[in-house]
Amino acid sequence: MSRTLKAHNVELVGELVNTFQPQALHDFAKRERLDVNIAKFHQVDAWMSPIVADDSHVSAWSLSAEAVFFRNLVRGSPFLIDWLLTSCKEDKEVFRKLVTS
Repeated sequence: MSRTLKAHNVELVGELVNTFQPQALHDFAKRERLDVNIAKFHQVDAWMSPIVADDSHVSAWSLSAEAVFFRNLVRGSPFLIDWLLTSCKEDKEVFRKLVTS
């Protein structure tokens, strides 16, 4: 994997390297041969690092009101976030009106 990353001038410096279990990341790095999957991992790493970083305002370690809200939301309704991510614009609008009324 490191040769592939160097060939594409990419460095994994994000938080996902610290977030994933080391063995899972090691196994992925050893078996992955497709450059596109390496690039996809790097993209996800870039997108997710600000959110999963220890100093993020919504990280698992944060005591901010936002972080506590989202932890409670996920604990109480674990599939709600997934639904919101995949729902159509109209459903999101109905949901927004419901929670803001």
